[in-house]
Amino acid sequence: MGFSEVGRFHDSGYKFNQWFDMVWMEKMIGEHNAEPKEVWG
Repeated sequence: MGFSEVGRFHDSGYKFNQWFDMVWMEKMIGEHNAEPKEVWG
């Protein structure tokens, strides 16, 4: 689906007598401009 894993937290959740990892995912939803416009301009 276009997502990539950028982080993993080991044994961060406990459920049903078992430890689980939590993952941090990201997906780029648009092109990045090499020189973005000024925010306060």
